[in-house]
Amino acid sequence: MSTTTQKISREDLLKSLEGVEPGLSKKAIIEQSDCLIFGGGRVQAFNDEVYCDGPCPLNGDVAGAVPAVKFLEIMRKLEQEELEVALGEGVLTFKGKGAERFKVRMEAEVTLPVGEVEKPRGFQPLHPDFCEAVAAVGQCASRDQSRFSLTCVHLHPKWIEALDDMQLARWRLPTGLAAPVLVRQSSIRHLKQLGMTEFAEGEGWLHFRTKKAGLRLSCRRYVEEFPDLDEILKKLGDGEQAQLPKGLAEAADKAAVFSSENPDANLVRIILTPNQGGRVRVRGMGLSGEYTKPLKAKYAGPRTEFLMPPQILGELCKKHSEVTVGAGKVWAKAGHLVYLACTVTPDDGREEPEQ
Repeated sequence: MSTTTQKISREDLLKSLEGVEPGLSKKAIIEQSDCLIFGGGRVQAFNDEVYCDGPCPLNGDVAGAVPAVKFLEIMRKLEQEELEVALGEGVLTFKGKGAERFKVRMEAEVTLPVGEVEKPRGFQPLHPDFCEAVAAVGQCASRDQSRFSLTCVHLHPKWIEALDDMQLARWRLPTGLAAPVLVRQSSIRHLKQLGMTEFAEGEGWLHFRTKKAGLRLSCRRYVEEFPDLDEILKKLGDGEQAQLPKGLAEAADKAAVFSSENPDANLVRIILTPNQGGRVRVRGMGLSGEYTKPLKAKYAGPRTEFLMPPQILGELCKKHSEVTVGAGKVWAKAGHLVYLACTVTPDDGREEPEQ
């Protein structure tokens, strides 16, 4: 049996594989949707909601489907800088220094229906804040699959928004879209980490790409109705003001170490009290433990507690914005971002000593 060999950088290969990882299914929802598809010097992944395609250092002789989970796992564990790749019948063999090697199975026949994803045309530059806005606002999307539209991020020509039963966020910016569309939050949340810079609208898909790296991510688009948040936002009135301290964003980032473990949503608890001229406490809780930090704040209203994503809290603190406390709700504006949350009852009645 003849083989084809080449030498590649392990880091370059891993980077290309991780670039298309958002298109993988943890389970094979459709055949080979849990596989990496190689061919023509590129690698693809497709899970019916997200399609990814990017350049790959493996040459065009490598063509077929490779189960992704264990391939990625072993690639991340290796410390080799360079690997020799040998292509055999139904198998790829990777060799490093010291006779270290591993093999992965490769199916020559590709059955994954990547061809159903339309070819994008007419790419345009993304607004510089688009990916940041999607990442922040998307934290407010619902995880309740019985309410489909609320699991999506609403992309409007003039803003990006999302909500669930307890919170909402809207980030105003010109998106460049011709008309409003919905995209699943679980599909579009990868844009920031991938560094997408351009987009194109298709009939059934929204396409994003990095112009320099040649990586593309395509998300299914939907046209279902989305709640009119104008009706909610225009009713925001007066309330008690609370000035957010500069250190709150850093504390929330630490609290997120634990709150990020929660499967439903990554939310930290914010507790406002009028003690000593005003105090604010941030608390992050997860299966592994919890983090709490009290800080000074200018606040004279009643004790108030609410939950919010740490990323949005960071955006608010960067603008040194005030939070307004009203009847049963808290809201804030920071630049082009508007955020509103319902207040919640104390989780366990605990009172940490004020510092």
